[in-house]
Amino acid sequence: MLGARGLPLVKMNPQHTRAFAKAAGRLSKTNRIDAAMLARFGELMTPQIRLTRSDALDTFCELVAARRALIKGRTATVNRQKS
Repeated sequence: MLGARGLPLVKMNPQHTRAFAKAAGRLSKTNRIDAAMLARFGELMTPQIRLTRSDALDTFCELVAARRALIKGRTATVNRQKS
């Protein structure tokens, strides 16, 4: 991945980049055209570059999401037992 190699990257909403391509009149779906439009979008719109998360932080976020799902399931089970 780019972030793992120390290269800057930006996560964008696909609708924003699609709207940019539509405004430019380039809606073809080929990798070459898409890459050129994304590069042009980056040049003109200068989106904010974010730092990538470390593997440890990714793992932590996954654990937090799993814990929340377990708590939600436990709460649903307790509520079912009461009724």
